[in-house]
Amino acid sequence: MENNEENTGEKHVEELLFDQENPHWNVLTAIAYWLFSIAAIVVTQAIATLAYANYTGISLADSLENPRVLLVAVWAVLPAHLITLAFGWMIVTRMGRHSFSKMVGMKWGGFRWWHVILILLGIFALFAGLISVFGEQKNDFDRLLESSRAAVYAVAVMATFSAPIVEEVIYRGVLYSSFKKTFNTVAAVVIVSTLFAAVHVPQYWGDFATIFSLLSLSVVLTLVRVWTGNLLPCIALHFVFNGLQTSLLVLQPWLEPYLEQPTATGLLQ
Repeated sequence: MENNEENTGEKHVEELLFDQENPHWNVLTAIAYWLFSIAAIVVTQAIATLAYANYTGISLADSLENPRVLLVAVWAVLPAHLITLAFGWMIVTRMGRHSFSKMVGMKWGGFRWWHVILILLGIFALFAGLISVFGEQKNDFDRLLESSRAAVYAVAVMATFSAPIVEEVIYRGVLYSSFKKTFNTVAAVVIVSTLFAAVHVPQYWGDFATIFSLLSLSVVLTLVRVWTGNLLPCIALHFVFNGLQTSLLVLQPWLEPYLEQPTATGLLQ
């Protein structure tokens, strides 16, 4: 009985010592988690696509352009996201010793839904300006979406429901908190925004309008984290942003007579 009371007391003291502005993890741990998140996607996609190609008898050369293999690669992101989120939970909570919601800041921090509307209007206006300057270029992600409607639906599911949570935990949660604690707020904003944009560059290489748009989006999301002191507003904004884009992609066949082809920007890591 006394041991249980002591353990409860120790946990309470730790909860008072640490929160989203004073994390218990360091920069090296945060960077290792970021690298793990990238490796998780690469490895799960490689395993899934190679297994499917071997099972169906599709050659490795043909698999790179096969719509079914590409669809498998998209769905393989989901287990990678779940693994990454589970690993993030272990880091943030120290295997349950801390409250996840407290450590990452799952409160609104003064953020309101009308802020979402104003911010999104600004983001899409900026994106339109960047496209007018750099023009639109085909990229690997566009070609993935064009491979099949099934791929579009798979991207829509993960981009809307898993990517906003996982990416925000990685970037505005674990990475931002550690960089801010070790350096300062400005350094944290610059580094986190750059890392977020950098992991998307291979998908959009050559499409500089999209790459700069992603960098701008990351800066905005990170500044929301600075402003509110919480992660929940970043997740909500990211969710609405991705949801709007994927809605346009899903509805594209019916919207084509009225709109230009929508462009997907930064939906999946």
